[in-house]
Amino acid sequence: MDRLALGEVISCLGTDPCDITLVVKDGKQFLAHGKVLSKASPFFERLLGSDMKESNEGVIRLHTIAESQMADILRFVYRGSILISSQEYAVNLLETADFLLLSKLKTLAEKFLEQHITNDNCFSTWRNSIHVKR
Repeated sequence: MDRLALGEVISCLGTDPCDITLVVKDGKQFLAHGKVLSKASPFFERLLGSDMKESNEGVIRLHTIAESQMADILRFVYRGSILISSQEYAVNLLETADFLLLSKLKTLAEKFLEQHITNDNCFSTWRNSIHVKR
């Protein structure tokens, strides 16, 4: 579900303005479209489809996600691309993708880790990613 085809994004957006504000760890705010987020992730679909405070106010606080990571995640959701540049970032992205139920993004982070595993980092990679749901 995570990455939407361009046609899907366009049909979600139509002429709709951004209706959701995502507030991340450092207080940075990102504007987004609830329809796009809901189509990309069951996490957002359930949150925005409920009568919860976040849905009613249009503000979702994600205090564990850094500004740069949220920008990358939104780029992936809207455009289908992301640059994973380090093992540490891949582990953080894996955890966040797991939390947000972004399965395709989670798979990309896992593949990056698999492709970059060495004798020197295999234990730390395992230790850092052991708590992620399968």
